[in-house]
Amino acid sequence: MRKSSVFLVLFFGMICFSCEKQTRRADTFFDSLATASTGFLVKQKASVRKEVTIENKQDTIQLQPDSSFWANDMDVFRQLAAFQKPSYRDLYKMEDGLKDHQSNLTIRQFTATKPTPVPVVRFFYHQHFNQLKKIEAEYLEENALYSTSRHLIMEFEDVEGKPALSYYSMNGFQKMILNDSTHYSVHSYITY
Repeated sequence: MRKSSVFLVLFFGMICFSCEKQTRRADTFFDSLATASTGFLVKQKASVRKEVTIENKQDTIQLQPDSSFWANDMDVFRQLAAFQKPSYRDLYKMEDGLKDHQSNLTIRQFTATKPTPVPVVRFFYHQHFNQLKKIEAEYLEENALYSTSRHLIMEFEDVEGKPALSYYSMNGFQKMILNDSTHYSVHSYITY
């Protein structure tokens, strides 16, 4: 792997995991989704092509990851479980049956009515909610050391009669105390 590739992968890892890791694992939709996706990706021996951009540096890497890699990548999406926590649950307005103007999908949207770490989550599905095709969400975090904003996307396709993760991405920025903001995007394309 080229030196710049190693730099981008390490830097991306730092961005994803410099945030305080949640040690408590509640039984939520996103915990279950991340666990099921990790298991399926490992079982299928899936590979991933990652297109990483940090500021003006771009790189593409192709990997056939092991279970720990997949679990770490899916941990970013576990953070979306914040909208299901009892302390936030009543702060969301749910709308269902919204039409996606870019596809034939229907949207179930949860929008926060007060500040929360996850201000919006959208589930895109075909006909019935169990035919999930895409999840889009925003994640915000701020403390004394840093602030971060992430736009997260997961897309699913039918593999062996089940919805399987086919693409996921993260776009955003991280601002560390006494440093400039770092903008990044990571697009991950899965092949089964």
